Amino acid sequence: QEIANVLNALSKWKISLHQTPYQETISCLVAAIPQQVDEFNAQDIANSLNALAKWKISSLETPYQEAILCLVATIPEKINTFIAQEIANVLNALSKWDISIHKTPYKEAISCLVAATPKQIDEFNTQEIANVLNALSKWKISLHESLYQETISALARAIPKQVKLFTAQGISNSLNALSKWDISLHETPYQESISCLIGIIPEKITTFSSQSLVNSLNALAKLALPIQ
Repeated sequence: QEIANVLNALSKWKISLHQTPYQETISCLVAAIPQQVDEFNAQDIANSLNALAKWKISSLETPYQEAILCLVATIPEKINTFIAQEIANVLNALSKWDISIHKTPYKEAISCLVAATPKQIDEFNTQEIANVLNALSKWKISLHESLYQETISALARAIPKQVKLFTAQGISNSLNALSKWDISLHETPYQESISCLIGIIPEKITTFSSQSLVNSLNALAKLALPIQ
């Protein structure tokens, strides 16, 4: 827990991994993870991966590779203890590294996290919904695969209930993610979720960054929405 808490705290400051004394300290903390990984609970796993994902590191670089693999490998056995926030944070973290979702242990961990999402869908807030959609859209997955179909449908169904709470970035990320899959605009629940996200844009337009505007417009173009 202490390792996870320190990494989590350090990740909230603008520090460089190549700067002394941060480099040595973070390396020591990361190197200690494999030795104690069995003691990490769901929150510790999520906080550690989330912290590491905020720094520009390679998942293939020593000592980060071993630490990440060890943390990921423990997820399936502890999946029943993960809450919505931790599921979202881990998927978001993993999506920032160049990993294969078809290779162990990533395949098993991601499958477990994805399968756990619909069961806790009512507990996901807007940022977590957007982050999970965004993470899944970065991997080559098919909506025709039952595991992903059920999860993405559940996330889409959750959007209208909370749409007024979505931030500009959340709207942009969600539309961008949905535009990457081969979905029909007339298919439930995508039609309603996309309509709700588009409908809230005028109300939030002053909060959109230039990047969010570009991403949203690109997503709308890919979705081939009719202009009325």
